[in-house]
Amino acid sequence: MRFQRRTGPQRRRLAALGALACLLLAGCGSNAVDRAEALWQAAGLDAYRFQARDFHSVWCYYDLEVGVRGGQVVSGYVTANPGPAQQCGHYGDTPFGQQVAVDPGELADWTVPHLFDVARSLAAEQGEPNLDITLEFDSDLGYPTRLARDNEMAYDDDWFITVSALEPPGGAAQ
Repeated sequence: MRFQRRTGPQRRRLAALGALACLLLAGCGSNAVDRAEALWQAAGLDAYRFQARDFHSVWCYYDLEVGVRGGQVVSGYVTANPGPAQQCGHYGDTPFGQQVAVDPGELADWTVPHLFDVARSLAAEQGEPNLDITLEFDSDLGYPTRLARDNEMAYDDDWFITVSALEPPGGAAQ
């Protein structure tokens, strides 16, 4: 019997089918993060663009546009939007209300696989007293759409990330 070597597209289709079968049988991952990540991996996207909001309570929120290729951030734009406290400083000295290009290295963690790491960290905190944790994922591609953490006993510690308009190369926004 001869074995046929599979091409890249064939391997991706087989991996996607395996992930889908695993999801259907509920045998790969016992939580929402694992199930969502299996969907993401089945999609096989290593190049995409998305918009995100990185919210830091009353201090500041940032609107980001991130481009990823080969699993690495290759482009990024940030708009700093100050809250009542008027303090923004996570992405250098970005002027308020103006979209500016930033070095992709400053946004290196803004990939979907890293967002799954953040989701896992938050999931580990679920059930802690006074913590409100939110984990939401895209129903088609699995990427995190909202990750949030709020200690209800602490003032001014709200933090969340939302991801929207994820778009594969040449594809429509999801």
